Amino acid sequence: MASMFMSAWSVFRTFWQTLEEEIVAAGGSVEMLDNLAKKHVRPAIKQFAIAIVKLSVFRLSGSFSSHAEAIKAGGYDYLYGVANNPSEIKGVAIHPVDCDTVLGHPNEELTTQQIYDRYFAGDNAADLSDLEMFGIKHPDVQRQFPVVVIWKVGDEFWYAVLHGGGSGRNFYVDRDDADVRWSRSFRFLARKSRA
Repeated sequence: MASMFMSAWSVFRTFWQTLEEEIVAAGGSVEMLDNLAKKHVRPAIKQFAIAIVKLSVFRLSGSFSSHAEAIKAGGYDYLYGVANNPSEIKGVAIHPVDCDTVLGHPNEELTTQQIYDRYFAGDNAADLSDLEMFGIKHPDVQRQFPVVVIWKVGDEFWYAVLHGGGSGRNFYVDRDDADVRWSRSFRFLARKSRA
């Protein structure tokens, strides 16, 4: 909990310092920050919030005839697990993608089952086709943190991960157990309507 507080404080402190610098650069003074507490500033704060949200939404659109074609189009440096033989991927059909997505970040260690329940249970969950398109459209994101989708085939869990190793980009697909724990570093792809 203390590390989460320190992280939030660091983000806020950096934001506040930048805001002060930009106000001064625009010809104002730091004392003008008192205006943030006034009601007439609320529309500007709302527009700022909308801009922040737009920066966090990833648009995906496109289609491929197979997972193998989509994986090849991703131009990954390394493939791991079943990604090397996409015909062995079970439980997810390839489909055209046209959606807005966000990256869920629970900021806590969770099991595969907990992550599935939170982000991937239901009809409108992000799936492998979405993740493949994400890797193609937003290739640099996986260099910042691993991006994951999870699905089930019967009682068996499967996962796919876009991951960056050094300057390389990697793609993993494999089976998983319900009680495997995922660290805080992972992000989970979600269609915006579900986030």
